[in-house]
Amino acid sequence: MAKSKNARARKSKPLGGDAIVVMLIVAVLLGWIAGFLVGNNTANSTSVYVEENVPEASGEPVITLLSVQEDVVGGYNIYIETENFTFTPNEASESHVDNQGHAHIYVDGKKVGRVYGPWYHLPALEEGEHVIKVELNGNDHATLVVDGKEVSATVTVDSPKSDDHTHSAEEAEPHAH
Repeated sequence: MAKSKNARARKSKPLGGDAIVVMLIVAVLLGWIAGFLVGNNTANSTSVYVEENVPEASGEPVITLLSVQEDVVGGYNIYIETENFTFTPNEASESHVDNQGHAHIYVDGKKVGRVYGPWYHLPALEEGEHVIKVELNGNDHATLVVDGKEVSATVTVDSPKSDDHTHSAEEAEPHAH
């Protein structure tokens, strides 16, 4: 294929020192912003690695991690890690199937919601110390029990005074179950 007479070859010039410095500053700022947005700079984070008496090889469902991190916009992001358990939102209120179901979240003993996957957003809490409990439930809503103990995990958080624009979990409307 022949080249046109008007086509000019462009040679790239190496970046100057100033351009490299600007690129490095932008990269550092973007990294800091990304870290802030994913919660690395949260004011109130709590994670509990749950030790159960149930050996992993038993095949019984367990909560292995319950992480509660303050959301920079308001409230808390809760992460639930399980083993030998599958969240099955399409089977809620159906018949019990071993190692399947959903979770219930409680704040200070009051049920505030259902969880159909590993993540849940909890609205802001009133100022002070609160106990957050997550329990695994079967499709039929029965609490899962292993060796006479409910399959659950508990974390205590110290909630700062909430902003006027956030709504507390205590103000949230309860869901019909």
